[in-house]
Amino acid sequence: MKLRLVALLNIISFYSYSQDSAQKAQHFNLDEYINRVNGKQFGQFEIKSSGATSFSNANLAGKVVFVNFWFAGCPPCISELEGFNRLYDTLENNRDFMFLSFTFDPDSTTQNLKDRYGIKYHVFHIERTECYRLNFNMGFPASFVLDKKGVVRYCKVGGHVDIPKSTNAIFADIYPKIIGQL
Repeated sequence: MKLRLVALLNIISFYSYSQDSAQKAQHFNLDEYINRVNGKQFGQFEIKSSGATSFSNANLAGKVVFVNFWFAGCPPCISELEGFNRLYDTLENNRDFMFLSFTFDPDSTTQNLKDRYGIKYHVFHIERTECYRLNFNMGFPASFVLDKKGVVRYCKVGGHVDIPKSTNAIFADIYPKIIGQL
């Protein structure tokens, strides 16, 4: 009798918890959240490197900017690296364009990945909380296209773990958004 009662209570609690979780999940819509980010000003930041060198929003003024957030332990992030190298190669000589990449990985990890995957663009290390603040708490990978006034005009979150699919998605989805702002 006690065993049946325990089993019944477990089933009831599981069902109740599952319903609560399902209801919460139904209230979050990624596309809706992304649409709320589009049109917002990109966050203010300042990165200080060794010496007196710093990099901030002031460096973005008047440029169309592609911003990507990633980290080493994220398979979709890693699968985008080849496509981002190609994107960088395609646009690096355009004076109206800037490519930014942010990670919370330590510089040693970033350097190892730059060497391993031939990353051609500069990757900035910032704290994890700063990554989340600047990427609107979107998670990883997250990519943004900013217009010349620093306003988000396109946002993409998540990605493929397959390198050719990632590269194709970059040139089918992100590249046209950049070109449309230039």
